Amino acid sequence: MTLYAIWKEEGTTSGTLSLGSVRGAPGSEVTLELTLDKNPGIMMLSFRLSYDKNKLQYLGGEDGSLTGWSFSTTGDGVLWDGDNDSTATGTIVKLHFKILESAVEGETSITLNALEAWNYNEEGISFGTSAGKVTISKRIPGDTTGDGKVNGLDLIRLRKHLAGDDVQIDLSNADVTGDGKVNGLDLIRLRKYLAGDNVVLN
Repeated sequence: MTLYAIWKEEGTTSGTLSLGSVRGAPGSEVTLELTLDKNPGIMMLSFRLSYDKNKLQYLGGEDGSLTGWSFSTTGDGVLWDGDNDSTATGTIVKLHFKILESAVEGETSITLNALEAWNYNEEGISFGTSAGKVTISKRIPGDTTGDGKVNGLDLIRLRKHLAGDDVQIDLSNADVTGDGKVNGLDLIRLRKYLAGDNVVLN
């Protein structure tokens, strides 16, 4: 679903705001990064989060990787602003959610509503947005430790298992290639994923 800011002055260039996709088990916490691209120059951006409150609980957010900006959040609202126009791009905020214990397996989306962006000249700037996706599943590919997260600890655990160490491992989650086996190929795929390569964990 694509939403647009309600204001646009003639001649302004649209930027894009994209929420990522994550996977988590009921009861776990997940983080989606909101990324800004093709920024024509803004001083303020605000929006409200829309999501299924029967599946997710918004825990709050934190500033992203861009410097010189102030971030605040109240309820489901988010405000991101600076002292002057900026054309910076990258992760502007990290949004934290908890998947409710009662959430059924499947996909649920998070969208940005009531989006407004302004520049120093008080001109409204339009943005195209892409919704975030949370896949709720008791099986989390890559989560070899079974703690509901996929991180470096999972890589260490998988490496120990493949080396023959006597460690507890979730074999279903360890099969990240989806070929029905747990071997060195899964280690390579998980390493690529954690390094930020564009690979899929099955």
